[in-house]
Amino acid sequence: MKFIALWCLVFSFSAMAQKEISPQQFQSQVKPQLWGIVSEFYQMIEQFPDYPKGFNRLIALSRQFEIEKQSLIKTCPRYIIQDCLPTIENMLKITQELDYQTTSFYGALKTNEEPYISGLTGLRFIDLYQSQLFELKNSLEFASFTFRAKKSKIKITPIVLTFDRMRTYLSLCVPEFTPYVYKKNFTQFYMNFIGPVERYLGTPLAHTFFYQNLKEFNFSLNLIHQNLTKRSKKTPVGMGSGLNNLQYRWNQIMRVYY
Repeated sequence: MKFIALWCLVFSFSAMAQKEISPQQFQSQVKPQLWGIVSEFYQMIEQFPDYPKGFNRLIALSRQFEIEKQSLIKTCPRYIIQDCLPTIENMLKITQELDYQTTSFYGALKTNEEPYISGLTGLRFIDLYQSQLFELKNSLEFASFTFRAKKSKIKITPIVLTFDRMRTYLSLCVPEFTPYVYKKNFTQFYMNFIGPVERYLGTPLAHTFFYQNLKEFNFSLNLIHQNLTKRSKKTPVGMGSGLNNLQYRWNQIMRVYY
């Protein structure tokens, strides 16, 4: 019956006409709520006993790098020019901090108490992430030094693609560090809501992307709330208020579109 109730809730919105809103409305009324949902999600999963301390700092730094990447693409669509150098320097500073935080992150890891290999899989993704971070630092240092020395044409493609691979590995880590009993729920929500929102929210495509995928996001958020608060599965300790906050923020967004 509860699953039927969820479907009724989802399709009650589907049956209504979805309004188009202006980019300005999206920026002022929707985007802050979405960032609030993302922030609430990471605060929630950080409460799991085996979730690595410091991991969310890597996520936050990667978000900062994404902003710089978008600036680089806008200023230098193909090749690095003089106007791009401040952005390249900012990127270098962020990668240095990422390197430091990744090293600290390894030192803070503890043995997973559960008899599953999820944590080990997460560590494998972190290793792949670290190798891409090393490659990214080299690409940035090469671009900065070579341009200053020779003013030669240097493509931004290696920088952009290497960072995108880094973000992919980091994203794959998140569900691996959640407890096995909740992994399916948090994987579904992360892959179908948090990950895509994070990836597009800082880009020029955010307004259109969110509008086109609103119904899927609605289903995903209502599903995790239903599964972890209204079914037989026990709500994770300390997460009741967080889940309710997700639902509240989402309802505020839905009022804008319907």
